[in-house]
Amino acid sequence: MKKRLIKTPKIYLRDSGLCHRLLNIHEFDDLLAHPVLAHSWEAFIIEQIASLLPRGWEISFYRTTGGAEIDILLTSAKGQKVASEIKYSATPKVSKGFYSALEDLQITRGFVIYPGNDSYPLGEKITALPASSLHEMIH
Repeated sequence: MKKRLIKTPKIYLRDSGLCHRLLNIHEFDDLLAHPVLAHSWEAFIIEQIASLLPRGWEISFYRTTGGAEIDILLTSAKGQKVASEIKYSATPKVSKGFYSALEDLQITRGFVIYPGNDSYPLGEKITALPASSLHEMIH
């Protein structure tokens, strides 16, 4: 790969309840109006995915200086790769950077995890996946 990777780690507060308490967010309506909403959602989903991963899977993220990015890159011990973006939106969309990252890493399955109810295709290799169906990513 001839792209320059960003090697700075992402840091998440894995306990979204603790995060909300520290920010004095006590009601769901307060969270919906707070600028931390999308980051809180992303950390919550990452924690849920981490808890579902079978032994032998690794979880990481991918970003290049050119803007190609994957929020969650799951890699099995056998080399299988699954890419996911996490969006707090009823109508999630994928950036060009996500498509570029799929190409860079030769990934054949990508997901956009969102708070909706239905799975549906967003493109040739990409599926919108409700948070309630996270288990489908690794099966």
